Amino acid sequence: MPRRFAFARMTATEQPLLLLGSAFIGGMLCASFSRAGGAFFLCSAACLWIAAGVGLATLRKGTVTALVAAFFTVGGAIWSLKEESIGQDRIRKQIEGAILLPDEPVYMQGVLATAPELAPDRIYLEVDAESISDREVERPASGRVQLD
Repeated sequence: MPRRFAFARMTATEQPLLLLGSAFIGGMLCASFSRAGGAFFLCSAACLWIAAGVGLATLRKGTVTALVAAFFTVGGAIWSLKEESIGQDRIRKQIEGAILLPDEPVYMQGVLATAPELAPDRIYLEVDAESISDREVERPASGRVQLD
């Protein structure tokens, strides 16, 4: 009779990376909805990593909880730092903040990033934006835009 495969159960003791990965993703989701900055998540992550390290060295209870919380805060820190690194002059940020409206025409100045790409009935251009003017207001802009 052939031997059957034995699958591990979905418990934290048998699947620790699933627990840590879920905590990491949960931290990213929490940071995407919260207003806490990257400094808060970084400081709390450092404190929790120290607590987890001390707990592992002395084999104390609560070490797993500290480790899971540390992964949660590291996920939040990475998300917050990514969001803080996006400048306010990015075109995507201006569209999301309703500074630029998708239905309104704009004038953009920039540098051609790649060679023009020919396609049937059109030409594709990729432009690195330098400034953008909308409704008589010119503001600095950054980001790559594809025009067709």
